[in-house]
Amino acid sequence: MKYKAENFDKVQHLYQETGFNDHQLHSTIRFKGKINEAILRKAVMLLLDTVPILSCAYRHDNGRDYWKKVKIVDDRDAFLVVHDQRTFDYFSTSKLNALNAPQINVCLYAAENDTIGIIMNHMVSDAAGFKQCLYLLAQYYSNLMVSPYYRPNDKIYGDRSLRDIMKCIPIRKRIKSLLFQNKESNRVNMASFPLSDDPHVFPFILTRELDSEKYSQIKAYCKTNAVTVNDVVLAAYYRALVKILQVKTEFFQMPIMVDMRRYLGHKEFVALSNFSSTVIMDIAVDANESFDETVFKINREMMRKKATDIGVNGLVKLQLIFKMLGEKQGFRTVKNHLNNPPICMTNVGAIDDSKLIFRGAVVENAFVCGSIKYRPHFQVALSGFQETLTLSSNLYGSRQDYDRILDFLSVVEGELPIIEYSAKSAFAKA
Repeated sequence: MKYKAENFDKVQHLYQETGFNDHQLHSTIRFKGKINEAILRKAVMLLLDTVPILSCAYRHDNGRDYWKKVKIVDDRDAFLVVHDQRTFDYFSTSKLNALNAPQINVCLYAAENDTIGIIMNHMVSDAAGFKQCLYLLAQYYSNLMVSPYYRPNDKIYGDRSLRDIMKCIPIRKRIKSLLFQNKESNRVNMASFPLSDDPHVFPFILTRELDSEKYSQIKAYCKTNAVTVNDVVLAAYYRALVKILQVKTEFFQMPIMVDMRRYLGHKEFVALSNFSSTVIMDIAVDANESFDETVFKINREMMRKKATDIGVNGLVKLQLIFKMLGEKQGFRTVKNHLNNPPICMTNVGAIDDSKLIFRGAVVENAFVCGSIKYRPHFQVALSGFQETLTLSSNLYGSRQDYDRILDFLSVVEGELPIIEYSAKSAFAKA
C-alpha cells in the first residue's frame, strides 16, 4: 500500500538536506513510580496498527515522493527498554531513518521512577498530531490494563493533505495573502545566536522547567494585562537575546509556528499530518525598554497577524508552487528558496493532562519539543503540562554551545515577570 507524500512532508525532508534540522519530534514523560513494561509494549504496537502512516517507509523521488506500508514484525523495531540515564539520553537525541519503518520509536527508562521517551519523524506529523499520538498511546495502555485483548475500533488514515483547510479559506483571502502578506513567511534575519565553530559537536536537548509557582505568576500577569502566555515567554526570549547579543536595539525577524487546524470546523483526530505554517515576527526590542513595553509590543503584533488570516500566506505559496510547477520542479524550487532565519521559537502548547493518563501510573511531568537544529540555527520551544512550563533548546553543538545555551535558558526565565500575590487568589482567577 502507498500513501502520497504531502507538500509539508517534503519540506520537512528538505530541512535535513538544507542543514536546518534533523526533522524529529521528541517527547519525555516522567512518572511517579513504575509503569507496566509488557502493557506499554502492546500499546506501542497497537499505535502502529491504528495509525498506518507510522508503519510506512519513505521513498524519495525528487518531488514524486510517497510512503510505502511495511509490516512491522519485531516489536524491538519500535520499543526499547534501557536501565541507565546515559543510554536513555542517547536514545532521546537519536534520529529515525525515514527510509525505514516505523516512523516512531518509544523507549522505557526503567528505574525507581520510570520515564518514557518518544521520537517521531516530523515528516509524518507536526507537534499537534504528535500530541494526539501520545494521547492514543496512553488510551491504549489504559484499556489494555483493563482488558489484555483490547483492540481499538478505528484507524487514523484520513486525508493528510491541506485540502480541507484550503476549503475553509475563501479564495479572496488566499489572493489577498499573496498580494499583501508576502513578507509574512520565509525571510532571513541577520541576527544570529552566538554559537561556536568547534567541529566537535554532539546532539543535545536542554530543558528548563518552570514550576507551578512561576507558572501561576505568569498566568496572573497575563490576566492582569490581557496578554497570552505565548506573548510573555516570547517577550522574555526577545529580551534575553538582546542581552546575550550585547546590543542596545535589535530587529528580529523570528518565525512563529501557526497550527492551521484553527481554520477547520472540527477538532477530531482524523489524520496524522503536517498542518503547521509560519509567520514572521518583525519587531525591534530596546535594551532599555521595560518588560511591559516589550510584551505589549509583541501582543499588538500578534493581534494584528491573527486579524489578517495568520499563516495563510505560507500555506498558499507552497501549494501554488507545487500546483503550477509540478512535483519535481516544485520540489527543486522550494529547495532552492528555503530561507530559515537563524533564530526562531515554537510554542508546542499545553499537553492535555486529562488525555495523558496511563491507568495505574501517575504522570509527574511531560514535555514535547521539536527537531534538533544544526548551527547556525537556534530555537527555543515552549511546552506546558498541568501547572508547569518547560523551556527547551535542541542543537548539534559543542560543549561550549551546551553551556552557553544552558545559561541562556536561565536568562530567559530571569526575564519573566514576578507578581506578588496569594497563591489561592491567583489560581481562582486563572
